[in-house]
Amino acid sequence: MDEGDYHYNRSDWSASPSNFKVPREDIEAMLGFKDKSNLFALPTQEIGYISAPHGRLITWPNTLQYRFEPVTLVDATIPGHCRFVMLSLVDPHYRVCSTRNVPPQEHAWWAEEVHKILSLRQIPLEIAVMITEMTDGWPVSMDEARLHQEQLMRECKWAERAFTELPNYVDFGGEF
Repeated sequence: MDEGDYHYNRSDWSASPSNFKVPREDIEAMLGFKDKSNLFALPTQEIGYISAPHGRLITWPNTLQYRFEPVTLVDATIPGHCRFVMLSLVDPHYRVCSTRNVPPQEHAWWAEEVHKILSLRQIPLEIAVMITEMTDGWPVSMDEARLHQEQLMRECKWAERAFTELPNYVDFGGEF
C-alpha cells in the first residue's frame, strides 16, 4: 500500500515541503562508521523533499518515512487554512473488489434490500420479517462495527507504543 496527500484548498498558507528518508542497514557497512549520537538507531538515508502546492497530488510508497515540515502564514495578520486529503492507495496490480459487487455490510441496509427482493417475489411480509430476524447480527450492525473500530484503534495505539519503546527507535519528528 502506498500513501499520498492532495492539497485542494488553502489560503494565506505557504507550501511546506515533505521530507522523506528510508532505513538503510547497509550504510554502516558501506561507510564504515556508526552514528555516535545514538548507538541503537537504525541507519537511514535522507531521500529528499518535495513541495506540495495547491492542486498537486503527492504519492509515495509506505516503505519511506515521511515528515511534513511546519507551515508558515504568508501574511501573519490574517488567518489562514489548508485543507487536504490523506490517501491510502492500493497496489494497482492486485485486483480489488468494487463496491458494485459487494453487498451491503450493515444489517439494516441488508434487511431493507432483502425486503425489496422478497416483496417483488410476492413473499408474505411475515416470512420476510422472520428471515431478517433469523439473521439478526449478520451482516454487522452499526454498534458492532463501532466496537470493531474501537478495538482496531486500541491495537494501533498499542502497536505504535510498542514500536516507539524499542531501543533502536528514532523519532522522525526530530533532526534528520
